[in-house]
Amino acid sequence: MRTSQGTSCSHFFQGPTVVPLTYYCAPGVGWAGWRIKHRTYYLTNDAAHDPVILPEVSERFGIRSSIGVPIVDSEKDVIAFLEVYNKRGIAGFTNADRDHSLAAAQIASLAIYNRLLYCNLRSGGQVPARLLRCSGPGRGAVALCRPAGFHRLGTPKPSPAFHGRRVAWVFSKQFGLFELLER
Repeated sequence: MRTSQGTSCSHFFQGPTVVPLTYYCAPGVGWAGWRIKHRTYYLTNDAAHDPVILPEVSERFGIRSSIGVPIVDSEKDVIAFLEVYNKRGIAGFTNADRDHSLAAAQIASLAIYNRLLYCNLRSGGQVPARLLRCSGPGRGAVALCRPAGFHRLGTPKPSPAFHGRRVAWVFSKQFGLFELLER
């Protein structure tokens, strides 16, 4: 996970086994630190000769190949990482693996913030009334949501599930993800 000093790790999954690992990386150091600094994925299929991985980590866990993607919040800050090591077979990780990992990281980001929203609401926090008054996914509705810290995710799209009415998504760090449906 991301900390104020860089990244920290308390355990590592090796197959079904949880292996204790106390590990800290400053920004720019190791794979995790590299991803904090560059805010993008890192893929290698030759960990033994990779210039970024820390050799003691690669050797301790027998890492041959790795793909790691940052999990970012709505402000594009890195909050955590998703890493997969040692793809089966000899081909190594592919661009398709990268794309799937990036998609999984986006889902993880939403899950983290939806959990934060749930905890906020359970502890007595409230959804801003102006969000509940939003009348549709047009610019007016999104503008009503902005003062509460919401940002629109993408362009409103017609949805067959709602008989062609347009749907937009808005997100805030404090309240999570909401769907705005055209009336």
